[in-house]
Amino acid sequence: MKLFSDALKVLKPWQIGLLAFVLAGAIGATYGAYILFTKPGQENTSGNQQLIPVQYGNLVNQVSINGSLLFPNRETLTFGTQGTIGQVLVEEGQTVKEGQTLASLDSTTVATLKRAVAQARVTLRDAEEALEKVKNPNTAFELAQAEASVANAKLTQKNAEEALAKLLEPTSQVMAQAKSAVTSAKLSAENASKALEALKTGATEEDTAKAQSQIDSADTLLANAQRDLKLIKTEWEGKIKAAQDGFDTATASYKGVLKKWFGVEIANEAIIAPGSLLSSWGADLATLYDPDARFQVIGGSSYTSGIPSDNPATPWNEVTVYAWLNLYPGRIAVTCETGVIPVQGVCIQKELDDEWTRYQQAKDTVDTVQTQQAKAVASAESTVTRSQDSLATAKNSLADLKADPDPLEIESKKSQVEVTLATLEKAEEDLAKLLGEPDPLDVETKEKQIAVAKASLAKAEEDLAELKGSVDSLIVVLREAEVASAQQALETATQRQADATLKSPLTGIVSLVNVEAGQAVSANTPIVEVVDPTTVEVDGTVGEIDVLSVKEGARADVTLDALSGRTLQGTVSTISSAARNQQGVVNYPIRITIQVPQGIQLREGLSATASIVLREELNVLLVPLQALYGTFEKPVVKVRINGVTEERPVVLGNSDDYWVAVRQGLAEGEQVLMESQRATAGQFGFGQAFRQFQGQFPGAPPGGPGGAPGGQRQQQQQQRPTGGTGTDSGGQGQQQRTPGSGR
Repeated sequence: MKLFSDALKVLKPWQIGLLAFVLAGAIGATYGAYILFTKPGQENTSGNQQLIPVQYGNLVNQVSINGSLLFPNRETLTFGTQGTIGQVLVEEGQTVKEGQTLASLDSTTVATLKRAVAQARVTLRDAEEALEKVKNPNTAFELAQAEASVANAKLTQKNAEEALAKLLEPTSQVMAQAKSAVTSAKLSAENASKALEALKTGATEEDTAKAQSQIDSADTLLANAQRDLKLIKTEWEGKIKAAQDGFDTATASYKGVLKKWFGVEIANEAIIAPGSLLSSWGADLATLYDPDARFQVIGGSSYTSGIPSDNPATPWNEVTVYAWLNLYPGRIAVTCETGVIPVQGVCIQKELDDEWTRYQQAKDTVDTVQTQQAKAVASAESTVTRSQDSLATAKNSLADLKADPDPLEIESKKSQVEVTLATLEKAEEDLAKLLGEPDPLDVETKEKQIAVAKASLAKAEEDLAELKGSVDSLIVVLREAEVASAQQALETATQRQADATLKSPLTGIVSLVNVEAGQAVSANTPIVEVVDPTTVEVDGTVGEIDVLSVKEGARADVTLDALSGRTLQGTVSTISSAARNQQGVVNYPIRITIQVPQGIQLREGLSATASIVLREELNVLLVPLQALYGTFEKPVVKVRINGVTEERPVVLGNSDDYWVAVRQGLAEGEQVLMESQRATAGQFGFGQAFRQFQGQFPGAPPGGPGGAPGGQRQQQQQQRPTGGTGTDSGGQGQQQRTPGSGR
């Protein structure tokens, strides 16, 4: 009693009131249990005691919430850009499939979006080129040009320095070249003067005799060339005739072997290889001369009806083939793989191939001889032509010697003399300069050329060094950022262009159409909302006293007013971490996903009640709470055995408002004593304290999740704007028990 009074001291006034209320409910439940479990003929005890049999049953702790249905999977679609609606292709309540077109912007807006994409591509290209220019400011061609400029400047400077050095102190080689130039110029001037003088005085007898001698020599060479040409033609005509005779013989031989085996006459222009000939006939040598078709005589009787006649539809002669197969006494081999002819026999393929080879060789010989003859005759004719040209040239030279000099030729010779004399004068001046002191003006000019060459070299080297200089890292970072920004802008523009046609992201129902064709919209204007009706949730709240007991994934039984008498299975999917406080009542939003059976189409906003299973123990031994005695640390029950009552310690499990599970100490069918009416205050106080402080017994698990087993569980259901049926008073926690359900 002292322990119970100590427990009451720690309770708040509202908890004491709740305890009293639960006590009254427990008395009623005890009476119900008495009616349920007391069988006819059961042994009775005193007026305020009952015997209750220990039985197996299910102990289920639940909390009930009220709410309404909603479709959590919904998509509110926008175009993401401002524009004008072109088409709206769906209506509210219409079923759509994933990817189905819902609405689109007008052509003007689409054209603007396409232009934005094109401009973004250009901007990205320019940014990438700018970045590449910073990373690689110069191409290989530009570097090569700069290096070539440096090399040319060095060469120019070197040439200028060498020219100045030669001017100040000419080398022996330069002196020798200058003297040689003077000598050569004198010789050219002397020869030109002699030629002019000879032209004026005319030809001498010696020149005339020499020209006549050249004519006689050319005439002799022409006669020899003409004689050689005649001999060559005669010689090669004989060679061609011999080759042609050989070819004619080979042709006749090849045609003969064809007639021999196939009985056909082939025109010269139709001659082809044996294999090609048979292919053109559509025949096969092995088929024509099949040994199995050969005539046989067995026992004096013949298996043939006689010699066949020639078939005009075939190119070959059947009589010839038949004669060979049936009249030739030796062996006929179609092919000879080793090239060996059978003894006292023939090989058709070898004969055909040999004659064809001889035919080909003879034909090649004719072609070769004709080619050689043409070359020999052409060479001889060319010699005759050259000899004729030489004779004509010699005759023209003699005629020129005997004729008077041409005034124009005399003028030409005079011009040549003047040119050679001017060249001689220039060579002598150059030599004189080399032998004397250099001209100060020339020296100054060469020095200035050197200075210009040095300046050009310095500028070229500076330009090359600038091209090879290091890249500014800050500029590179800036250009890379510009490229990234341009890339993002292109992706955004491309996405906006794609979003100009809204397509359903899921298969479901159109719950909202917010626009119409021709309407101007902004980037964030809701256009169409699509919901997935296959995923349904109960939207409700759970009180703070139970929220810690409810876990995501917990099973729930859902009933709907619209589906009277039917229970749907569900699972707790979401428990909000943020509370709602209304008039001092704290609740937490909760969502329960429902498993919708086939053939049922639920609607959003329907009222629903969900019983969430906090914990359950199936097929366990149960006794009433009012049958407990002893202390918190050592609970006992009074067991009646053969009319004798004994106290037995037990190990307890979970409990609800009426029953407690016994893990150890009792067996099914045993009878325990329970105070049923005017029990002592100590006994009832123990039972209620057990429920209030459940979990403090050794071996007993903690009380119901949330720390508030037994009693009423107050929950608040906040009304949804969509018209849900939840009320502010909420549902009442339920403790379900099913004793006697069997194992």
